[in-house]
Amino acid sequence: MSESTKARLVVTVMMALIGGAFFFGFLAEDMGRASDPGVENVGRGLVLRYIVAMAIGGALAGALCAGLFGHGGVTGWLRAVVGAVLASLLAGLIGSAIGQLPDMAADGLNMTEVISIGFGLVLIPLAMVGQPVMVAVWAALSVATHLMAHRVRGAR
Repeated sequence: MSESTKARLVVTVMMALIGGAFFFGFLAEDMGRASDPGVENVGRGLVLRYIVAMAIGGALAGALCAGLFGHGGVTGWLRAVVGAVLASLLAGLIGSAIGQLPDMAADGLNMTEVISIGFGLVLIPLAMVGQPVMVAVWAALSVATHLMAHRVRGAR
């Protein structure tokens, strides 16, 4: 396996972790504040479907943005920051689209699904609003992703 392929694999796995974990964090925080009695009726299957969808979205976004991670020097770090932000945004967008697939297959595409998919684009940033621990975790995971990709690339 080439160094580039190894780096792509590292970024793919790490972004899958970030995508699934941040959706779980967003959901846990959101449901913890909700006073609507209907929140208790949200099925575990639906929650699991979206955690898996966001992890898959993260993996696909990571694979798309892998070339931005693991390069040396200041330019490499700048590329990694852009890659982390871009991959995080794309992870939410792709994950939301994947999560909506069963509903779209059953009911067809309507504005509710389009809005939900669009909301996915800002899922990770919204999960971080007012949550300094979430920001720190995202930054730490993004730095770890860059450093691991750097190591497998054999970059200097």
